[in-house]
Amino acid sequence: MHKVTSVHYHAGMSRDVQAIFVTTTSYGTWLPGDARGYVEDGILLPPSDSLLLHAKELMQGEPVIFSPDE
Repeated sequence: MHKVTSVHYHAGMSRDVQAIFVTTTSYGTWLPGDARGYVEDGILLPPSDSLLLHAKELMQGEPVIFSPDE
């Protein structure tokens, strides 16, 4: 389970919650070294083919891919 560590309000933004947007990844779908880049300790890092290969080798199961209905 992830926890929210900070909430950022923009100038003129109401603090009354009107909507929530939640996004997530599932096991094995966004590994370190990914072509989209990846985040470690809050820092956006560039892709790395060798790191991605290593991360795939460490996986203990298949990636979890959600169907459109899930």
